[in-house]
Amino acid sequence: MARTTAELLTRFEAFVDPSSFGAHQPLQGGVAAVYATVEQFGEDAATAGLWGGADGVWLSLHARSQGTRRRSGEADETLRTRLRTVEGALTRPAILDAVNSLMSAYTDEEALIVEWWESPYLGETYIGEDHAARLSPGPSGFLVILPAGLGEAGWGDAHLGETFLGESFLGIEEADILGLLASEVVAKRAAGVRAWLVILSA
Repeated sequence: MARTTAELLTRFEAFVDPSSFGAHQPLQGGVAAVYATVEQFGEDAATAGLWGGADGVWLSLHARSQGTRRRSGEADETLRTRLRTVEGALTRPAILDAVNSLMSAYTDEEALIVEWWESPYLGETYIGEDHAARLSPGPSGFLVILPAGLGEAGWGDAHLGETFLGESFLGIEEADILGLLASEVVAKRAAGVRAWLVILSA
C-alpha cells in the first residue's frame, strides 16, 4: 500500500539528528512528497494492469491487447465482462459458428472448412468456371468454403492476413459481408495458420 507524505517523513526523521532536523524539515517534506507520489503511481499502475482495476482508456488498451475493441458507447463494466468471457476461437467449430452466424442474415446455407490434409486430391481440384479459387490451402492453412450468392472477391483464393484485408487486395470493402467474414476468420484462426475464403459458383 502506498505510504502518505507524513508516513514517509516520519521514516526520514529516524535517520537524522533530531536537534538539527527542524531546519531541514521543509526539504525533507518535499522529498517525502515526491516519494509518496511515486509510490501512489506505482500502485495505480499495478491496479490498472488488471482488468478489474483498469477503467476508461486503460481498459480499452486491455481490450486491444486481447484482439477486441470497445464498442461505441460501451460501459467499462460491459467491456470488462466481455474480456472475462473468453470467446471460442482456434477450433473448426468456433470458426464455423462465427462465420455461419454472420451469414445467417444473407443465406440459409452454411460454410464448410477444408483443411489441407483432408484429401490428397485437393491440390488438383478447382471450383468455379474461371478456376480462380484453387481448392488447396497447403500446409498450415485452411479454406472457408462459402455458398454462392454472397458476393465476389477480387482474388478468389486471396490469403486472409492482416496486411491484405480490405479492397486493395481482396477486392471487397471490409464493411461488406465478405469483409466481415474475412475479419472474423482472421481474428479466430491460430497464429501462423493461413486462411482463404472461397466462394462457390452459382
